[in-house]
Amino acid sequence: MRCADYASVGPATTDLRKMLRGAVADLDALIVPVPISAFGPSDADAIRETLDDLAERVDDHRGLAAPEDIVARAGDCCLVVTGSYHAAMCALSQCVSVVALI
Repeated sequence: MRCADYASVGPATTDLRKMLRGAVADLDALIVPVPISAFGPSDADAIRETLDDLAERVDDHRGLAAPEDIVARAGDCCLVVTGSYHAAMCALSQCVSVVALI
């Protein structure tokens, strides 16, 4: 989730949270964050804010110390929902489906 000024996703977070809540419940799925940016308004902060009450469904099982860690995490997913080009490319390069927030 990218909440930088240029991303214009602020108002969409409520709708995204509702969609994720429904999908997580229906599929009994975990949410695995794939943060890219650690600066400015960081992706990790935006993900935490967006997930809010879904925090108990988050599987944050390993740190992201290197770019390879981000790529591996994206590759572990069945689907990546992202507002970040780089997270989408990490997923798509491993044949993981992407829902791009624009």
